Amino acid sequence: MVREGQRRPPEYARKHDRILHRAATAKEIECDLILAPLQRELERLDGKYGYDRLPQLISVDMAARWAKACAGLHEAVGGQDAEKVKAWVIVCLRGLAAMDAEASADPDNLLPPDIWDCVDDEGSFCIIRHAALHEKASKLRPGRRIYTTREVAVALRQMQNAVVDSVKDLWAGAEIVGVTKTPAVVDDADLEQVFASGSR
Repeated sequence: MVREGQRRPPEYARKHDRILHRAATAKEIECDLILAPLQRELERLDGKYGYDRLPQLISVDMAARWAKACAGLHEAVGGQDAEKVKAWVIVCLRGLAAMDAEASADPDNLLPPDIWDCVDDEGSFCIIRHAALHEKASKLRPGRRIYTTREVAVALRQMQNAVVDSVKDLWAGAEIVGVTKTPAVVDDADLEQVFASGSR
């Protein structure tokens, strides 16, 4: 039986980043890095079909094989066995290719390019390019909260502050992974404290 957390493969967590994962061991980092290509393909297919929707679009037999591959990869990562992680990642990538081929045979399975599924630790929601897509998105994602790109821009502007701006300016590709309250005015000493708290 597949446990709830094993419906999808383990996520690539960037454990080599010593600011985010100070206690990660060498084995944990190695196993995590092997997951990166799989994470990239999962994200591509989430964009094509919707978040975690691909298993709903395939045969029972293929879904059972996917469940077995996910469980095997979880076990390998839990055991910090890099060779087994690599082997299961290859199996999962082949499985995704087969699932993609089966699901894409029906064009109705594809998610419209202007509707995006978004997921974080708190749940899931949809972003649409413009308000005219709201009715269509509601039919495709019943019960899902829907936001326009303009609403997202307004929300991001509200959370913008000197720390976020500085990190974004210094490191291309830096992602916001959480929001905490910061002083209205942030000076260099505050920034130094933020960075120092994550360093070894």
